[in-house]
Amino acid sequence: NFAPTFEVEECLKDVDVVFGMGRSVFEGACMGKLSVIHGRWGTGGVLTPESYENLKLTNFSGRAVKGKNGLMNADDIIKDIDIHFNQKNVDAVYDIIKKDHNVKVSAKQILDMANKLIK
Repeated sequence: NFAPTFEVEECLKDVDVVFGMGRSVFEGACMGKLSVIHGRWGTGGVLTPESYENLKLTNFSGRAVKGKNGLMNADDIIKDIDIHFNQKNVDAVYDIIKKDHNVKVSAKQILDMANKLIK
């Protein structure tokens, strides 16, 4: 219910599907869960390799992604989950996150920029 917690693993360990926005969907995906983008502005749907780039445009928030004001109706959400609820999708999303949201890669980029500024 949009409450912060440090016990993410404890909260997510027994679930199959994670509904959240931003970092929450990544945490769920990194724990091997199907992640559904759902936030204050609407539901963007299941995070998949195909939906990743579009959902990234709104920082994985669900804003103006599908339909009016980014809202998906319940039937469309259920259908989206049913289609993508498989290990192949979960693994593919994990691979994207590991590549595009890796703190080691980001840290190196920041250090490279800092070194260029110093020079």
